[in-house]
Amino acid sequence: MKRKPIAAALLLAIATAMPPSVMGQAPAKPYRIGVLVTGSDRSEGHLLAAFDSGLREHGLQSGKDVVYEKRFADGRLERLTRLAGELVASKVDLVFAPQTPAALAAKKATAAIPVVFALAADPVAVALVASFARPGGNVTGFASNNGELVAKRLELLKEIVPAIARAGIVFDPENPGDPLQLRDFEAAARTLKLEVVPIAVSEAAQYRAGFNTLAKHAVRAMFVVPNPLNVTSREVIARYARSARIASVHSLIEDVQAGGLISYGANYEDLCRRAGGHAARILRGAKPADLPVEQPTRFELVVNLKTARALGIALPQAVLLRVDRVIE
Repeated sequence: MKRKPIAAALLLAIATAMPPSVMGQAPAKPYRIGVLVTGSDRSEGHLLAAFDSGLREHGLQSGKDVVYEKRFADGRLERLTRLAGELVASKVDLVFAPQTPAALAAKKATAAIPVVFALAADPVAVALVASFARPGGNVTGFASNNGELVAKRLELLKEIVPAIARAGIVFDPENPGDPLQLRDFEAAARTLKLEVVPIAVSEAAQYRAGFNTLAKHAVRAMFVVPNPLNVTSREVIARYARSARIASVHSLIEDVQAGGLISYGANYEDLCRRAGGHAARILRGAKPADLPVEQPTRFELVVNLKTARALGIALPQAVLLRVDRVIE
């Protein structure tokens, strides 16, 4: 007859001992999340909104339960070290650094504050984490699998423009993940018996020389690596590709919206939304080292029909049947 009061008392004691955040209640004071982005608010704002929606799904409201300290490198990777230091000095509770360069800068700046990334092409290869299953340390997040999809993108170019003999790749040798994607691109090109024309661009002023190289080699197809500089310069790249009648393949939907021909890759907004869930768990006590790095579950093939018409390209029916989204 005395079991019910004892059980009730035990449950009350457990509830009293648990932090309010674990019980799903609002924290005593808002969590402070530092945001470190390689691009600009204009180019990456939709990704930050997706991250915020992930937090909301886990019961954390911006302005009430969470406040942000945001830093944007505007495509200038050399700024990341200083910006990461600023966030660490401001004693944020967690750093959301979606792209590889930002996450590496945050990891270098602190071994104590948790860091969550969302778009790393190969987080193990660049030493962000020890392994997917056991990240180790204070860093975890989501991989974009961009490297694994490079061959698929080149195959798409070949399918759309069967007559191409060579393909360009616009990359930044100073961006940690780009040399890996160049390696994968070259391997895929060998399989398809295509010549590769690499265009190394580390600052905006180098695009002109790169475009001249593409013209010199009569390149009619190219892959644009989704690095910070290419993201902030997507309109410039798209205008050039149209004027030079080059079919371009991308990783990002936004590049196709800006005028690129086709994109295939993980849904970046979905990855950032899911990263918000990781962040919520960590703020409520989970350790980054115990949260495995997760991979994409949504991939999208997007085409810009207006660009195709401007280039005089009739997209094969086999490609159109696989398209997830069409931009007119």
